[in-house]
This record gives sequence, C-alpha cells and structure tokens, in this order.
Amino acid sequence: MPATWSFDGPVLTLSVIGVVTNEEIEQAFDEAVTSRRNESNLRLLWDARALQTPLSSADMAWRFELVSSLAERRILSRVAVLIRSERAHVFELARAQIPKALPAIQSAVFTERTEALAWLES
Repeated sequence: MPATWSFDGPVLTLSVIGVVTNEEIEQAFDEAVTSRRNESNLRLLWDARALQTPLSSADMAWRFELVSSLAERRILSRVAVLIRSERAHVFELARAQIPKALPAIQSAVFTERTEALAWLES
C-alpha cells in the first residue's frame, strides 16, 4: 500500500509513496484515527517526498478538506508537510498556499524531517 501511517507519541506520520489514490489516503487516515479513537490534538507529519502522483487542483482541494475536517473535529492540531528539496518551486508554492488552504490548523512546509518533527513537537 503506497499510503502508510505510524505513530511516534502524538505525531502521526502519513507517508505517501509512488502513485497514491485519494481512497488509499482516506483509508490510511481512517485506520490511524481509529487506532487512536479517544485521542485529540494529534500532530500530522505528511511525508510526500516520495509521491509520484500527478495532482490536480481537485486532488489538492480534497486533501486540504480531509485535513481541515480532522482539525475541525479536534483530532489534529498541527500539520507539517514534507516535500523534496529539489522541487524548490513546489516548496515555495506550498509554503505560501497551505496556511491559506488550512485556516483551521497550524501548518508548515519543510524539506527536512528533523525540522518538521521539531516544529510539530514545539
């Protein structure tokens, strides 16, 4: 399955690898949230560095809506998105757009896992 999840304390890491469908992402989130049913204010590390799926604007809107709905239900309190450093144009676009697209949650974009985890845990 190209969408996998794991927990390290309150940090949920969702890794998307290769070509991933929205349904696979939704299934991974459902499994993760179900495993921590009674917890709230989890922090999400969305690792998209190995993603190869061509994303449409509808796909992006769907992903933003999914994360926003988890924030509105107080399941998530922060989200950090990891993208490849060699995609500088995507990084700058994501850094500018993600906070606007996810107003219900604290969000940031990173290229280094250690920086993202430090931000999530602060």
